[in-house]
Amino acid sequence: MQLNQPSKPILTEERVVKIEVITGESVLQLLSDNSFLLSWSSLYQSCPWATVFQSHEYVSVWYQIYHQQHLPIVIKEETGGRLTGLLTLAKDVKELGITAAGGWSAYYHTWLVADYDDNGFIKKALTLVRQKFPGQKITFKYIPPQTPLGWLDGGYWSRRHVIRPFLRPVMDFTAPNVGKLFSKKQFREGRNRLSRVGNLTYEQITDYDAFVSVLDELADQYDFRKAVTLNKTPFRKNLQKKEFLLALYRQNILHVAVLRVNGHIAASLVATEGKNRWVHGAGINTHSPLYGKYSPGYLIMVMLGQHLYGKGYQAFDLTPGGHEYKERLANTHDQLYELCITSQWDALSTKLYYDYLKEGSKALFSGAGINLKYVKRSIDKKVKLGKEKLKLARHGSIGALAERGSVEEGSGGKSIVFKIDPVKSDATDGAPVKVNSLCDLLDFDADGGSITRWEFMKESVQRFENGEQAYTLVKDGRLAACVWRHPEMKHAEKDSACLHHGAVMLDGIYCHADAHKALPTFLAAVATQLPGDGSHLYLRVSDTDKTICTALDKAGFATESVLHNN
Repeated sequence: MQLNQPSKPILTEERVVKIEVITGESVLQLLSDNSFLLSWSSLYQSCPWATVFQSHEYVSVWYQIYHQQHLPIVIKEETGGRLTGLLTLAKDVKELGITAAGGWSAYYHTWLVADYDDNGFIKKALTLVRQKFPGQKITFKYIPPQTPLGWLDGGYWSRRHVIRPFLRPVMDFTAPNVGKLFSKKQFREGRNRLSRVGNLTYEQITDYDAFVSVLDELADQYDFRKAVTLNKTPFRKNLQKKEFLLALYRQNILHVAVLRVNGHIAASLVATEGKNRWVHGAGINTHSPLYGKYSPGYLIMVMLGQHLYGKGYQAFDLTPGGHEYKERLANTHDQLYELCITSQWDALSTKLYYDYLKEGSKALFSGAGINLKYVKRSIDKKVKLGKEKLKLARHGSIGALAERGSVEEGSGGKSIVFKIDPVKSDATDGAPVKVNSLCDLLDFDADGGSITRWEFMKESVQRFENGEQAYTLVKDGRLAACVWRHPEMKHAEKDSACLHHGAVMLDGIYCHADAHKALPTFLAAVATQLPGDGSHLYLRVSDTDKTICTALDKAGFATESVLHNN
């Protein structure tokens, strides 16, 4: 149990101000004090810049779930026995150091005071935190509008901070032009295109059990999207994330919407109910890659905006991030800031970087018509992908990587078409084959293979967008095999004399290094999921994939033809 910082009474002519730092288990004990929670609620409601991420409902849930990973830190000020200042922090949050409670999950970081002109509390609070945790930076990610920051100008703190401005896109429902946002051509056409696929329905999840029933699917969609774009799987890495969202839902903090096509979830949005009839889109937003080409994520944001507008909300906060689709939805912007309290030297060097090097580079590249952010993002992805490939090489996959690299660098190449005979294997042996299971695809394990997880996920989303279907087999929590089927064969395949009319062609075969023996069984099971009797089933394999070709030969599958790749 952490020892608390001794209370520091400050005597004035009219009142006694008491400020203290509370950490660890003592914070959790404080959260069970109903009188403190009532005082917190009163302070939160009266503070004009407070957001839902500073409410005791939100902060308490986050502390209770994540206190073992991130040390809770509370600085509270009482004046004459009344709560007049509150700063809730946490230690050891990745990339942020000491930061506001909620970390990356809390989109807006700030402090609460009873007096709008009270700059003394935050300065005293930061001083105490720096004394207790010397050498630690303190980060406020996205300080909301109206938060007073004048205390940073001049004096001690002016030399120990770095501040960066950000614009926040907002859908303001009080603006006279808000109706135009819901009648844009892109939205109408996108909605009509998706409606032609199947029955399109928009649904608000207003029941806890209903939220529980869809959360696993939403988590898989979210992780799949992040795996494709950032090579990250937030829910799988953070096993408490679902528990956190469910706890917030029980506090009536979350606003959940889903968009369905023929009953299947095409997109979802988990937003956060804020103060003053605001909704913050700072939860999770997902979409199924099966419908990705229809932009369902964009459609559901517009539909949620329509719903909120009809319910009398004041604004839909689209949250910063530089996404183009958010800019298309916004009809106003407001100013946010990121603030980092650090040492004099770190503050100076960081300011030099942002003010001169980064801005100078941005101006230089902009003058040449180059988007510096895009260039940086592209370089970062290549570096991360290179690191992933290096990991594979270290795990003994260097030969497979070399084979794959030669295919990527060369042009053309050949594919071998195998005739798949389901009779040669027992389709009932082993785990069941699933169709279009994101959960299965996320169980991909790169060890021993020739492709990184990031490459596999990117290839998967491209195939989904091309209308292909995935057939997967998972064993022992790991993707053992995967193959793809396109609803229409390519011209070269159709023209191949060996293929029977009505033949089914499979492509993009993947098999984990430890599962090659199960490949015939897997293909036999896939055959049971396909139209027809499976008598005209073919598999297209690159001739450079020696391991798969050898496994198919050993299983007795005949080579029907050789196709030249485009």
